[in-house]
Amino acid sequence: AWAGSKVVSTDQKMFMATIEANRVKNNIDPQLMQIKPLNWQDVTKDTPSTFFSGGRYDFVFVSDCLNPVYGDDNISDLGKALTHLVFKDVTCYLAFEDRDEKVVPNLYELMLEEMGGKKQFESKIVFTSGNRCIYRLKRK
Repeated sequence: AWAGSKVVSTDQKMFMATIEANRVKNNIDPQLMQIKPLNWQDVTKDTPSTFFSGGRYDFVFVSDCLNPVYGDDNISDLGKALTHLVFKDVTCYLAFEDRDEKVVPNLYELMLEEMGGKKQFESKIVFTSGNRCIYRLKRK
């Protein structure tokens, strides 16, 4: 948003005040940054056209959303939501910290399988540092 891009920042309803406080603290114009609640379980194929202005966007950024503490349903819910949000011309960047190296496959790989796996999506690590990665996802 600082560079003039229009951004829609989402999270669960209970976090809206926190996101708004961060927007204000960082002096981001509310015309450039919308804040909306979004529950992954509610995302459908119609969400892009009804939720986002004009149904057009280029990127989806996901950070710190795959964590064992959120429960097993979290993996499935996020995977299903991204299946609807990441279409042909949309790139998704997902930041992930593998907190339990004993779990194989890791939570990211489990989520990718929920999305139809590598038959449906290109998946590439674009950054890594220790057990932290940023993946780029694009629909094939």
